[in-house]
Amino acid sequence: MLCDICHKREATVHLTSVTPDEVLGHRDLCEICFPFGTMSKQEREAAALKLIPHPPTKGGGESEASSEGR
Repeated sequence: MLCDICHKREATVHLTSVTPDEVLGHRDLCEICFPFGTMSKQEREAAALKLIPHPPTKGGGESEASSEGR
């Protein structure tokens, strides 16, 4: 499977974003376009959010599950 960005190299990084209700998106990327091994956790999360946008959460930024018990 080829990288979704460059369409030249083999995809070795596979990003999938899910909620309890649905799959929001999936990207298959090569190590050059998404250098997973050299990124910090914060860098990976920021890059993933740019590649697979997430809808706004309910309850003013808290997830539904975390605000139910209050």
